[in-house]
Amino acid sequence: MELPPTLVTFTGHGLCGIWAYDEPWLFDTVAEHDAAARLARGWQHTLRTNAEAMGWSVGVDNVGSLAQLTRVPGSFNRKRGCGPVMVQLLQCNPGRRYTTHQLDAAVTDWGPPQQEHPRPTPTDAAHETLSGPLPLCAADRTAGEQRRLEQRARGAMRYALYEVEHNGQPRHPMAKWLSVCLWKMGLSRAELHQCLWAWLEEVR
Repeated sequence: MELPPTLVTFTGHGLCGIWAYDEPWLFDTVAEHDAAARLARGWQHTLRTNAEAMGWSVGVDNVGSLAQLTRVPGSFNRKRGCGPVMVQLLQCNPGRRYTTHQLDAAVTDWGPPQQEHPRPTPTDAAHETLSGPLPLCAADRTAGEQRRLEQRARGAMRYALYEVEHNGQPRHPMAKWLSVCLWKMGLSRAELHQCLWAWLEEVR
């Protein structure tokens, strides 16, 4: 790769390179989210192309999605059928920080064009999928607060469902993302569990 990684870890069954941004990338708009997803896919394809050009027999794992998590050094990789292996930090260069423009310019293979699907809109909340009443308790909330919370929770559930069904995101990481999102909205533990259960019923 033209740009060396910030961190390199041994995950227990392979190597993981991490290229750190110079500052956090917060998604304030759908366009910013889509730009980040496109960059992640392009970076994944570029890594795979470079690995194949070097004649590596072992391919690059498909981890080019925003929902993907990385293994933390010091934790254990417990793959099914294998014993636990500790994740190790092999290289650390904190000074290597990159702007999105630098990373974008380093991509040489953007992969095949992505099939376009209509994104869910706020009005989609009234559609059949996930349109039933959410299991939210109105205790200690005004009617307006309850209504806004239901709209936000339903929107997050719709988005997570869209990512799984149309963008091929793994169900488990999206369930984790949805859990954190709902928790930050202020849902109680019972409400969160019931909303997740309703969401999982829709994901096939």
